[in-house]
Amino acid sequence: MAYSGWGKRKGCGCSTIVFLILVISFVIAIILSAFYILLIGLSVYALYLIIKLIINQIKSKKQQKVKRRRISMVKCQSCNSLMPNYFTYCSNCGKKLFISCPNCRYKNRSANLYCINCGYKLNAFYMTEYQIERYAKMCNAYLEHQDEMEKYNDIDTL
Repeated sequence: MAYSGWGKRKGCGCSTIVFLILVISFVIAIILSAFYILLIGLSVYALYLIIKLIINQIKSKKQQKVKRRRISMVKCQSCNSLMPNYFTYCSNCGKKLFISCPNCRYKNRSANLYCINCGYKLNAFYMTEYQIERYAKMCNAYLEHQDEMEKYNDIDTL
């Protein structure tokens, strides 16, 4: 018997070809499903990383807000208004909030009697340049009119 093509030969029918096609398609389907499973796994992992990054950014923004709120405030001794501790003068009344220790140059609150750093006694009374100039003018005026001022001092003692 002569060979005349596929399927006409004894023992080699269409079922063998169909079986080979089914096996090849099954192998391709397994490879593709493994690829899709890998692709799905990678996309789920990428989604997890994105969500984790967003959560970390939200946490860092909250920590920054907390840091901003933790600025310590100082109360002005003359007008009782609150301002941040890095202010040197009161924004409400203009009084000096901090003074430097003459001994160690440490920055102390103006209400302190002693330096926090070295214990040096701070002067209880500080005058601004304007107040010193005004006081000097008053002293000069007193010295110029000392005779007249003594008359008034004598009246007070009577």
